[in-house]
Amino acid sequence: IPRVAPLAKAGVPVYCLHGDEDTLVPLEANSLALAEAYWVHGGWMTLVIHQGQGHNMWPMWFRDQTLVDFMIMNLTNELSAPL
Repeated sequence: IPRVAPLAKAGVPVYCLHGDEDTLVPLEANSLALAEAYWVHGGWMTLVIHQGQGHNMWPMWFRDQTLVDFMIMNLTNELSAPL
């Protein structure tokens, strides 16, 4: 988290899914702290918090429409960027 400034300033988009009941990797000290640091440095980060989920293999982690949209948008941006 202390090293996010260069990534944020470079415009690297970040997407994070996190369960609000994750006790192995607590939301506040990890994904939420990362998002706050990223935004402070001017970066664009999407943080999706799934209610009632912990650190598990819930099938909806991979069926999240915002994740699909994020991937499509950033792939499109990457492909249209000049070399």
